[in-house]
Amino acid sequence: MLYSLPSEPYFVPRSEVKSEVEDGCTRLAQTISSPSYDDVKACYEGINYNAERAKQMIDVVEGVLLNFYTFTDQAKEEPATGFSFEPTDMEKELNLLRNKSFNSDFEFMMTVRELVSQLRDAHTKLGFGCYNAFEFSQSLTLYSMVTPDKQQKTKIMQDFLDPSNNNCEVTEINGQNALEAIHEFANWKLINLRDLGVRFNQVVVSVIPVNNTLVGAGRSNVFAERWDLPEISNINYTLSCPEKRNFVREWNISFFGNSKDFNDTKSYFDQNCLPKSSQSKPFQFMENKKLILKPTFNQITESQAELVLSAGDAYFYLVGDIGVAQFTSMIFDNNQLREIQNGFQLLHEKNAKKLVLDLSNNAGGYVTTPPIISAFLLPSNSSSFFPNDQKITNITEQMIGPGKLFDPNELLSFPSRENFSSTEDFIGNNYIQRGGTTSRYSSKFNFKLDSDILKIMNGTKEYPWTKDNTIILTNGYCGSACALLSLYLSEIGQFSTVSVGGFYNTSLSFSSFPGGEVFSYCSSCNNNINGIPKFPVLAELSTTIIEAYSILTNEVLDFSYRPAKYRLYYDDESARDPSILWSKAAEFLNN
Repeated sequence: MLYSLPSEPYFVPRSEVKSEVEDGCTRLAQTISSPSYDDVKACYEGINYNAERAKQMIDVVEGVLLNFYTFTDQAKEEPATGFSFEPTDMEKELNLLRNKSFNSDFEFMMTVRELVSQLRDAHTKLGFGCYNAFEFSQSLTLYSMVTPDKQQKTKIMQDFLDPSNNNCEVTEINGQNALEAIHEFANWKLINLRDLGVRFNQVVVSVIPVNNTLVGAGRSNVFAERWDLPEISNINYTLSCPEKRNFVREWNISFFGNSKDFNDTKSYFDQNCLPKSSQSKPFQFMENKKLILKPTFNQITESQAELVLSAGDAYFYLVGDIGVAQFTSMIFDNNQLREIQNGFQLLHEKNAKKLVLDLSNNAGGYVTTPPIISAFLLPSNSSSFFPNDQKITNITEQMIGPGKLFDPNELLSFPSRENFSSTEDFIGNNYIQRGGTTSRYSSKFNFKLDSDILKIMNGTKEYPWTKDNTIILTNGYCGSACALLSLYLSEIGQFSTVSVGGFYNTSLSFSSFPGGEVFSYCSSCNNNINGIPKFPVLAELSTTIIEAYSILTNEVLDFSYRPAKYRLYYDDESARDPSILWSKAAEFLNN
């Protein structure tokens, strides 16, 4: 089922709370160590709309996306069946904003941010130092599970303020059926993933086994941990424990802005909204910084998994005769890649008959990592990888060449894997029509690997794991470089896939946003581009600049719906200890 976006822009109505101090930012400054929702809201809404600043912001967003975002044209097309988003004509929508007026700067900026989010691309997002300066927390974690009689429920895993609520079922949220409320939030508010079921998995908490310890996964529990101003100041929960109970939870608010040195609206805007030439590091949207949201939950006990080796964000376990390779990111240096190769070897030496690749909650990493890990498992297919290209415009063409932002010397022509003869050879003369628009794209390419890595890959042994005894397990949030790895092993290695969570009896993707490198344009990145104005405020816009194609079908992978072959659902035990799922995933191989 597809869900359309609301026609009206996101805007929180002005607060009706009266105070002797009329300036919301003044009140906020007085309570900054423990700010109230009403003061944050009043401060945000007290910043006046400026038409000239709004025009410059639209010019920046338009310049970056229309030139660098490789999916601008395809975003205008109807999505593949299985995805849940509406087509977006970014140029048209931005032009419509030019003719609108807004009640506040906050209303305008959040409207632009939501428009960028409509692209449903986790690589492409707009963040503000001004309006993403606070974290809003409910101080609890919610999870979803399916009962033995096939009922899907929402429950509290941990309430950090009132442990008596732990393990209680949440039956209603603000008077609405809890599952419907979470579903609605995933559909309307967490809109940076194309599969609604994957978004649902991120709204509730995900737990990751790490070195025989369980931790909360970053970028999950989004319903209870937010960076955008929530719509209301509290949430009303109705629980079944099994007795019925009710509680109202205010937001616990923490400041992560640029400076606390303000005392009114003007000084808040000057210190936290305007770019600073002396700023020591670029502004980054805080959503990306929190890899672990909460401390340890408990020790792995149910699965009796034996930790064989850990290397950075790679962990190798043995569960009986099942080998498990768990990757929580794709960020590895050469020494860690050697250790990963050793991890597979150790599982082989310990006579692992089956192999489970757990790629859940993996947001990706280096685009050069997937070809290396795939070569460990498919050495006979390591001569190439997914072909890529990028958009060519008058602006991007000036940034292509030796030593420039896009250096063809770091790439190889696909499928020959030979060096490009020149910059012009890389740029090519290729035109593709998508969404009713014809645009120019580069020649197809692969990423060049350094000689040390090639030695590691060439030394890979043949392991006994094939498509018949290997399975990939994810909760759908296997993004970027992780998605490229899972898609390649599925497409070329024909490895089976199993996804966990999501909505009961509804198919679920096993990967998300596999587009290639990301380009970030920000107010303090020192990457100003001729033809694109500077940000008028402290902000960062990241965007996908490289797209990957299926080798078998030539589809653009980001827009190709890839549901897992098999499904699993969390129950009370596996939601708390997902290592239990390793043996369950391996059981599908018995078929």
